[in-house]
Amino acid sequence: ALGGAGFPISAIAYREELNTMPPGKSIGTFRGNMVAFAAGAAGLNWMIENRVPEYAAELGKKAMVRFKEMEKNCKLLGEARGIGLMIALEIVEDKKTRKPATDLTKQLRRLAHQRGVMIEVGGHHNNVARLLPPLIITEDLLMKAADILEGVLKELE
Repeated sequence: ALGGAGFPISAIAYREELNTMPPGKSIGTFRGNMVAFAAGAAGLNWMIENRVPEYAAELGKKAMVRFKEMEKNCKLLGEARGIGLMIALEIVEDKKTRKPATDLTKQLRRLAHQRGVMIEVGGHHNNVARLLPPLIITEDLLMKAADILEGVLKELE
């Protein structure tokens, strides 16, 4: 995650052979905010020093165990997948046909939000609930969110 620890920052990465401008050719008042650079460097250093990527990867594995368990127990959860703490729950009307459950996914988002869990909805058929928690979320809080989502999915069955 590239972030300026609360300060807006962005970057572009590309192969060296794509850089056709000589040094100093591309300048302007909207390029290179030094405060953003300092904030971004401080934020990234803090993440590295506090092992945030490792923590997020480890917690993501634990979360996936929990969501795969839910996959077995919830009729509407067709598949749980993810990388680290980027987690996707594919909501289906029927596990055999994997027919997308677009309307149920909208209801899941609304009910989860009412109970304190924010999810995004995406996918080609708008039937994928996407969890994108903070990288420093506690395990207890993440598992509480999983419990809430499981309860809502059971309610929607």
